[in-house]
Amino acid sequence: MWWRRGTRVPLPGLRVPPAPLCLGLLLLLCLLMAVGLLHAGLCVGGSWAGCGMGGVIGGGGRGFGWRGKLSPNPSPPVGVEALVQLRRDVALTLMTLAADLRSGRSEGVAEQLEATASLLDPRHQYSHSPHRPPTITRPSYTPPLLTTSTRHGPNTTEQLEGARDRYKGAGSHAANWVPGRRDLVGLDATLHLPLSSQVTVLVDGCATPPHYVVGVVRQAAGTWPGVRVVAGVAEAQRAEVDDVGGLPNVELMTVSCGAGGRGALPDLTPAATTPFALVLSGVSAITRDLDLPRLLSVAVGLQDLGVGVVGGSERGRDGAVDYTCTSLSVHNHVLEAREGYMYSVAACVYCDVTGGSFLAAVSVLRDTPADPALPRPAQALDWALRLQRAGVLTVTCPDVMFHVVREVRARSWGLGKHQQREEKTCSTPEERKTVRAAAWQARRQYRKLAQKWEVSAVVLANGTRLEYTCREVGIECSPQRRARHYTLPPCCLALKGRMLAALDLVSREARLPYNIAAGTLLGALKFHGPLPWDFDDDAHTTARDLHGFMRHTLRLRRLGLSPHLQQQQEKNSDDTTNSSSLSSHGHPPRNNNKNNLIKNLTYVWGSGPGGFSMDLWPRYPLATLASLRALAALPDNLPCLMHAHEPTPIREVRPHPHNASACHLASLVRVGSVWAPAPWNPGRAALYKYGDGLYRHEGHWRWWRGKAWATCPRPGHHACLDLHPLDGSLPFL
Repeated sequence: MWWRRGTRVPLPGLRVPPAPLCLGLLLLLCLLMAVGLLHAGLCVGGSWAGCGMGGVIGGGGRGFGWRGKLSPNPSPPVGVEALVQLRRDVALTLMTLAADLRSGRSEGVAEQLEATASLLDPRHQYSHSPHRPPTITRPSYTPPLLTTSTRHGPNTTEQLEGARDRYKGAGSHAANWVPGRRDLVGLDATLHLPLSSQVTVLVDGCATPPHYVVGVVRQAAGTWPGVRVVAGVAEAQRAEVDDVGGLPNVELMTVSCGAGGRGALPDLTPAATTPFALVLSGVSAITRDLDLPRLLSVAVGLQDLGVGVVGGSERGRDGAVDYTCTSLSVHNHVLEAREGYMYSVAACVYCDVTGGSFLAAVSVLRDTPADPALPRPAQALDWALRLQRAGVLTVTCPDVMFHVVREVRARSWGLGKHQQREEKTCSTPEERKTVRAAAWQARRQYRKLAQKWEVSAVVLANGTRLEYTCREVGIECSPQRRARHYTLPPCCLALKGRMLAALDLVSREARLPYNIAAGTLLGALKFHGPLPWDFDDDAHTTARDLHGFMRHTLRLRRLGLSPHLQQQQEKNSDDTTNSSSLSSHGHPPRNNNKNNLIKNLTYVWGSGPGGFSMDLWPRYPLATLASLRALAALPDNLPCLMHAHEPTPIREVRPHPHNASACHLASLVRVGSVWAPAPWNPGRAALYKYGDGLYRHEGHWRWWRGKAWATCPRPGHHACLDLHPLDGSLPFL
């Protein structure tokens, strides 16, 4: 071999020994690398020295480069040059990390890779636990200066903070606490600006009945004094809303609603003269649940990350609450929409599609308007896709709640049921019988495969989904043992859902109120179902109704929940020791126990199929219990829940004071197939209890140590928790 005995180079008659040849090649490679480093403007130690125009990217004299060192260059490149330099810097960082790994220097490599990912996409700003700040800084961003005066007005954000509920849960106790403050940038100068100089309210009368438009405009003018309100209505409805045209800072516009559900937003956008606009579409009332300072703080604080639209959750006339967070992808002629999120920030979740009402930058509304030629449902997807292409991000903050005129529960399964009816009517009984036989045959063929690989569902290439019970594939749930290291399979979660379904059915039949809490509420907010690593459910009821449930023990057992009375000594009540139990209408619950200590606490512990359990805790009183005073503080067209389940307009409850105790200021949230009662504003209640990181993930409190998922005893198994990120719901769905 030539490297052992020397070789003949292309020069005739010249033989070079192997050692000098290798040394020469190494010196040549080092020389080329040195020239490249000098050209990039690097000196010994990795600091910038003598950089040219292409050595830094950013604005305001700040940028990033080799290992994130800052550059004093006051004139960074822009446009195509900035993109080219960005690619070069990222490539250089990756090459350096590869060299470190080859040489065995692995310290800091993970942080550098995470920093590079956060540089390319701001949604990747959270790393795996433990989180350390990235060493590569993002391009600096300076929001545009407002042309209005910074003099304090009558409705500053700071003054409105005094009317908001105080956060006294795990975290800050400051009166002016802003959720997600550490993730927000540039708020100090904005918090003291009047809302009238930052936000214009745009009311879409094409999607809102006229009598609701009148109420919304009046409530907006009273809730945010000085803020300009512009309402667009059709010519035929102008006479019905003329009464509010004379209110201060209110302007009525005649718009062309058109056919196909065309909204008034394209005609209203030119009337906005502030940096941001609050778009209200199909809204029935404005209460303190619509926290405008919260939306504004998120929009301003995340503007440098590219966020231009901020939405919230929606509560319908059926008393149900849900939020829209849809992720879109277009690949190979297929547009796919999936419910769920991949990343969270500032107690909000990144989405591609949010609800119909939102706060948006006016520049985004003008540069990327909705397409009026499309029907309203298609407009939302089209607008979201064009925002994606423009690099504008959308977030949804479920703790901000819009009251809407439609029913929320109908949106969840209405389309699916409609498609099922179409398929049933367009096929003959013989065809349906053949389809069922083919499906049964496929289940038999793939059952042993599912059993071998410990899966409870198999999706074939033709889209057929085969689902099995835990018994069919031999899966033993053992939730307390499995949930420490693995996600629970869908068949086990289905068994767990039977407990809540049993409790909910008995609650409706016997008119016994209850509210979900703790991990069950978190699962409803994150996954619209149970947490994939939780082995129990939690609910609250009153002490009297606790024994009411026990009177239906036989009924509960037949449905799959076996209740037992238990006693616990010196149990501190979660909802009486901090203000996270603030009722959603803003008043703290009454507490008859001054010491907040119950020496003999009686509660119900229920066992369910598969080894799951449920805790039903008494509360004194139930936080959602209404009163005439609380009902008087809300618009009378909003529904409360009679006996915690039946939506009833408040106007029908007020004339009968004896019914106020049966009407609960609660909302229905989706937990799998069950719409269970929860606090009035579920997102806010969970935020006040768990803090900014509630949409990130933690293991069960029995095993969680504040670091990462526990190390899986079977490395590489598809259900290992340590293979999943600590943020996002889509990786678990």
